[in-house]
Amino acid sequence: MRRLMDEAHTQQLRDLESRQEKEKKELKARQAKMSMETCKQVMSDKTIKNKAERDRRIRELNENNTKKFIEERKRQAVLQSRQIELLKKLHLEQNEILTKDSQRVSASTWWTS
Repeated sequence: MRRLMDEAHTQQLRDLESRQEKEKKELKARQAKMSMETCKQVMSDKTIKNKAERDRRIRELNENNTKKFIEERKRQAVLQSRQIELLKKLHLEQNEILTKDSQRVSASTWWTS
């Protein structure tokens, strides 16, 4: 029984980690797309007169994007670590319940025999 539970816990942890890895990749792809779109917007902006102003504007927007991206990644990392902690806590509780139940069953069979 314990072996089956351990296998299920391992599988749940693997599934969670793969889902989190997928979310990380999607976030990075969204951020790269946003960065490219920002650059395209500045390049197509007709109100910017010269190259120096365009470069300054691109650098400014990239700095803002970088700050946002770092914050998003930090938030995602905190959320993902919290998810893993909760899953591990749940697994520990389930193991404790199984241990108590198996002890109770073995104690009751000891008294009846």
